[in-house]
Amino acid sequence: MWWLYFAKESHQLLTSLRAGIVWGYGHYLIFAAAAAVGAGLAVNVDSLTHHAEIGARAAAAAFTVPVALFLVAVWALQVRPHHLGRWHSALVPATAVLVLASTLTAEPVLVTGLLVAAMIAATLVVLHRPAAA
Repeated sequence: MWWLYFAKESHQLLTSLRAGIVWGYGHYLIFAAAAAVGAGLAVNVDSLTHHAEIGARAAAAAFTVPVALFLVAVWALQVRPHHLGRWHSALVPATAVLVLASTLTAEPVLVTGLLVAAMIAATLVVLHRPAAA
């Protein structure tokens, strides 16, 4: 999550008062989602150690929904405005959908981690490939 947020500098996106306000207030969503990810991890630990009163799916959703929300918020504020191409622009929202789908798997935290790691690896390949001659 940290890498995705800081992958591109954002100072060149702040070209007007409107852009600055949207960017600034949009961070409420990013920060809330990031904090909820930590709480979701705690819920999953409690669920796995049988200290939670909720089911496995609800515990999974407590983690995967904030991760997906974080991905979409960062995509909208940090990734999409850079116009990096259709494939790269679709990668983050597609990963968010797959993260939501991982709620239904046996190991949602692991699957979510693998999905986000694969997305970051693909992003690194796209951003750092040599230009065509």
